[in-house]
Amino acid sequence: MSHHQQLMTALDALDRAFASEEPFPIGGCPYCYGEEGLTELSRPLHLIPDDLVSATAGEVPSHWDDFPRLFRRLVPRIIRPLVAGQFHVSEELIATRLVETGWSTWDAPLADALRTVWTAWWQATLHTHPSPVSIRDTLGLITVATDSLRPRLDIWTATRTPAADTHLAPGIPCGRWQSRAPTGLGSRPQGKSPSRGPSTEMELL
Repeated sequence: MSHHQQLMTALDALDRAFASEEPFPIGGCPYCYGEEGLTELSRPLHLIPDDLVSATAGEVPSHWDDFPRLFRRLVPRIIRPLVAGQFHVSEELIATRLVETGWSTWDAPLADALRTVWTAWWQATLHTHPSPVSIRDTLGLITVATDSLRPRLDIWTATRTPAADTHLAPGIPCGRWQSRAPTGLGSRPQGKSPSRGPSTEMELL
């Protein structure tokens, strides 16, 4: 099975895991979305318009009565187009929203399905050049969402393919290894910075 197929399998499993998230009456700011928008968000997941999904994903949490539950329910509609480079909200913001909703504390089937997507997405990115989402943005989202950088860098270092090497070349000035953690990997809540990786890490410029 190719790495792209593994990613598609992980996304299908994500859909199945989150199918348990039932529709519920959405409460929120009627000025910004109107009663019609709130009603649409309360419909079955596949009936919510794409533009409303992206608008909701990018909105500040205070607009909603129960933002964590709402965002959790929308995850399959956010993540699938996101990894395909077809979602109209930045990877940095989606990573922040995932952290704000405490995704790693969700019920095990949901959190594990997302972890499987992170792994499959990273592998697919390393084996595809150009990738739908830049390797910098992919690494940034996964690093911020998981608060862990080292595993991704270790996998990148161990992946000796033309695609992985091509991804690497533009990110390292003069082909050198830098002895500090990558910069510009996205904002973190409350001033946190990404975890340090190996003692010799790539500086993604």
